[in-house]
Amino acid sequence: MVQISCREDFSKKAGHIFLEPVTTAVHKLYVSPDEVTVKAGGTLRLQCIFGGRPLPVIFWSKVDGNLPKSRLKDLTSPESDYGKTLLVENVHPEDAGRYECRAGDLSHSVNVRVLGE
Repeated sequence: MVQISCREDFSKKAGHIFLEPVTTAVHKLYVSPDEVTVKAGGTLRLQCIFGGRPLPVIFWSKVDGNLPKSRLKDLTSPESDYGKTLLVENVHPEDAGRYECRAGDLSHSVNVRVLGE
């Protein structure tokens, strides 16, 4: 988004337009609850939606572990809402733990429990 301001000097027959980009700080719009439970074999869906201008990039991680990359939906896909939703398919018991989303200086963490098969 660009803010446009126009200043006119009536002593001259010309006007000037100054373009200034509008920026806003990163802020939380919606995040998953702090605790989420999913059944083994199911799909884990975590959401973090942050606002700001420019639109912030969201980074996902698993605290004290690795994301199960082979079972993650592509974070650039429409199904994952272009990174706002972390989707883990065919959840395993070892997927339990704390997940974190981060955008700029803000973060949110979710504790995930997996119910046995």
